[in-house]
Amino acid sequence: MLVDPGPRWAVSGTIWHGEAVLDGAYRVEWRWALFRSLANLGFATDWRMTGSGADVAGSAISSPGRLILEGVSGRADTALLAALTGDLPFACDVGLTIEVPRLAVAGRKSSLEGQVQSDAGHCIAPGGGTDMPVPALIMRAARDQAGNTAATVAPLAQPRIRLVEGGMAGGRLTVGPTRTGVGLLPFLRNWRIDRSW
Repeated sequence: MLVDPGPRWAVSGTIWHGEAVLDGAYRVEWRWALFRSLANLGFATDWRMTGSGADVAGSAISSPGRLILEGVSGRADTALLAALTGDLPFACDVGLTIEVPRLAVAGRKSSLEGQVQSDAGHCIAPGGGTDMPVPALIMRAARDQAGNTAATVAPLAQPRIRLVEGGMAGGRLTVGPTRTGVGLLPFLRNWRIDRSW
């Protein structure tokens, strides 16, 4: 119901209490939440992901065509992002602090609220190249009254300088670097996300 049973995942246990391991490095454990399941007419769990520098926890509610993550917080790194997305155009040695009150993957009603702050570190493009220093960054996402999400990535010390812009509207996720972002972080030059959820 919740995890793509592909070769990268090893799933065990039951829907009441089980675990899924991604790439042998990240372990997600969950416990069924009975009363939240009844109140939300879905399958509700409390979950925690650990391993390879990650310790992130939250709650989830799943029903046909909808997955909502709430109260997601903890520490991770960009290696986790690479493992989850599989298509990052860079590799970084950067720690992340995650505070996401709500993420909804629900087709045209998908949205995101919260922020992710990165430590200063280094990044490099795939296949080699120059190891580039990267300042501490912050990603902020907010939902408007129409349910659309706008998100930006900026230097933590200069939050008005937008390096990446994106959002979710009508079930479509779009993300890409700004001209300033490409100038400061050239490994983002050809990176774009444009997909339906």
